[in-house]
Amino acid sequence: MLATDMITLQNKIATYFGGNRVPTRNELIKRDGVDPFVKEDAKKAFLGQSWRDLYKHLETLKGAILGADYRLEEWSILEPGALHYYLRAYLDYLLEMLSQNEPDEEFVSLLFHNLYQAVYIHKRDAFDDDQIEVLREVAAYTVKTIKNNKGFEIWKNDIDDNIAMFLTELEKYS
Repeated sequence: MLATDMITLQNKIATYFGGNRVPTRNELIKRDGVDPFVKEDAKKAFLGQSWRDLYKHLETLKGAILGADYRLEEWSILEPGALHYYLRAYLDYLLEMLSQNEPDEEFVSLLFHNLYQAVYIHKRDAFDDDQIEVLREVAAYTVKTIKNNKGFEIWKNDIDDNIAMFLTELEKYS
């Protein structure tokens, strides 16, 4: 059942996230004086990079020690169009992590924390209705998967808390 769910999610993620065009400099961030250092880091991390480039970067982090360079904090402050575009890499990588015997629990936890941050920052503009539905399904799939995967031990409670926070924040705007 989980394998079928994963394929369905992969198809929905491909439909509602990613896209065909890499965001331009002006589409990445707003120069509004808020978090200028994080925004500069976001520009450095994402400018000229496709979501596939980000996915390849994430793959290089497999087996990394705590504090790997996921670029999630920088991602969460991107403008909504860029946020959606790069989220495909994170969601695809999440599904890969969930299928492993020794998943990167830190990544899973931080992804949901930064999804919360993105919604907190951008409010209703963070995601459209279709994307919200896919994200709810991803969250439910994650919860179901971590219950069945013994590889989720150390960060399980953190992951559960971050998913709950994200879904609570998402409910405010859907």
